[in-house]
Amino acid sequence: MVEPYVVFGEKVTVEDGAVIHSFSHIVGAHIGKGVSVGPFARLRPGTQLGDGSRIGNFVRSKKR
Repeated sequence: MVEPYVVFGEKVTVEDGAVIHSFSHIVGAHIGKGVSVGPFARLRPGTQLGDGSRIGNFVRSKKR
């Protein structure tokens, strides 16, 4: 499920069951099954979130 006001850039993959909350900005990231992101999260290129991960509000991540 993708809530309103989410920005997707290039090369983003989102698997089934993921929830992307409002005002998140995602570029070049892989989001696994059942992941929860945001609100107000920023995922930069190279971010890989494994199945069941959770990224909270106002979090910024980048390549590991």
